[in-house]
Amino acid sequence: MWLCKSTCARLGLLAAGLVLSLSACGYHLQGTGGSSLPPNIKKIHVPIFTNNTLEPGIEVRVADSVRNALLNDGRVSLANGIADADAVLEGRIIQYRLRAIAFSTTDRVQEFGLRLTMKVSLRELESNKVIFDQTIVSDREYRVTTDLSSNEREQTQASQQASDAIARELQSLLIEGF
Repeated sequence: MWLCKSTCARLGLLAAGLVLSLSACGYHLQGTGGSSLPPNIKKIHVPIFTNNTLEPGIEVRVADSVRNALLNDGRVSLANGIADADAVLEGRIIQYRLRAIAFSTTDRVQEFGLRLTMKVSLRELESNKVIFDQTIVSDREYRVTTDLSSNEREQTQASQQASDAIARELQSLLIEGF
């Protein structure tokens, strides 16, 4: 019985120490800490981004991913329109590149690499000042076969994963400051 109480007490102290050390280094659960944005920015307008590539619809996919990442974080809200916003997140998809990265012994492509690059900025509307300006890149890979519909599904999935990765990185940079 004494051994159990002693072990439980040690585990409790260890858990308390872990919580204290994590909070001391600035760690917090997603959506529960402060924001690195200026305090007057509470609502962000995220319009459909500009697409400077030949990939149709990628601007909608990335904008939706960014909106979802910001909503899931919860430290800022999405404005219904620019008139309701404190800031606007403007972005351009500047690259959507597919390139073969793996080949069979007969020189048939077996794997593609997808690179999605986005230039994004956050502009405070009251002062019209740009408070964030960055280029974000996401790379994904997917395997291909002789089945064209399967290849299209794989490319769509890789494109969604790249969009979601850009959104998570953008949320981290905007809200958490790293």
